[in-house]
Amino acid sequence: MINRHTFLTAVFLFVCQASLWLATWRLDISVAHSELLMMFLWLVICGMTAIAIDRRLAPAAVSYLLALCFAVNYPEHRLYAMSAANFIFTIAAVWSWRPATIRYSDEERAQRGLPPRPRA
Repeated sequence: MINRHTFLTAVFLFVCQASLWLATWRLDISVAHSELLMMFLWLVICGMTAIAIDRRLAPAAVSYLLALCFAVNYPEHRLYAMSAANFIFTIAAVWSWRPATIRYSDEERAQRGLPPRPRA
């Protein structure tokens, strides 16, 4: 379940990303190096989220670490590393926060004023 802490973490990440991008632009740091720093930021935020909010995101933090290590050594392939780490994060988040059921239970339907589900 996504709660207030998770939402505020996402907002904080977006603010940090914008700030980091503006700082690297102002310091005339290359786009490639800026993207490596961005991956480090994702690693830190994902790792802290795994520690403080939901440990099921730990594989995503590890994927960001591996992607960063790979991209530092092969910067021409950094976008592939970023994509792979983001994919693993997406899988971990969707799996961790998936709903228990796809359909409403009879109790949930009653709370929402919906008619009971027809029985087969």
